[in-house]
Amino acid sequence: MKLVKGHLRTFSLLAIAGSAALLIAGGSAQAQAPTGYSGGAISLGGRGWSSFEAVPVTSNQGANQLEFSFRGGFATDYMYRGTTLSDHKPAVGAAVEAAFAQLYAGVAVASVKLPTQPAAEITVSGGVRRTIGNIDFDLGVSYFLYPGEISDSPGTDYWQAAIRADKRIAESLRVAGGFAYSPNVSNTGAWSWYTAGGVGIDVRSRLLTEDIGESFNGGAG
Repeated sequence: MKLVKGHLRTFSLLAIAGSAALLIAGGSAQAQAPTGYSGGAISLGGRGWSSFEAVPVTSNQGANQLEFSFRGGFATDYMYRGTTLSDHKPAVGAAVEAAFAQLYAGVAVASVKLPTQPAAEITVSGGVRRTIGNIDFDLGVSYFLYPGEISDSPGTDYWQAAIRADKRIAESLRVAGGFAYSPNVSNTGAWSWYTAGGVGIDVRSRLLTEDIGESFNGGAG
């Protein structure tokens, strides 16, 4: 319990410090609303239904506008940075997020199959999305919980901080990069960091409306 409290305290401090830093740095930046179809988020190796990976980074919300979003997904194998979290079996996940101006907070739930036999994976996340210049930033912190693990297990809960940047360099070409760090990944006592980059190409079809299109995304980390 002391370990969890320490993690949550650090979670809060990082979220507040990171949010303040981006808001101060981008004090003179103006929100840029996307025009037409903007494509999906470029995956940087994260969980597909979590906030950090599932939401395209744009700062087009009003200054005092509260918005909610919901998403879900299905995977034939829940892979996370090269490691299966579902024992190479299908998995499902869903997430809900609340966003106010540049701030956001969300919860995601996914099915997993791990040696410690947790009932599910619950991800609690929060952070800030901000456009500085013509680069969209997302700075967030996530806490991963695995309730119902076997009693003799030390537990797998842990947290990580991550930042990513997205930039459109042409009308149909987007690039993204990100970095994530955890001081105690999966509660193993080992620190970890992960860096990745990706590219996305938007394809506009004459058969579809202006707000609907196709995109091809790829990444490596």
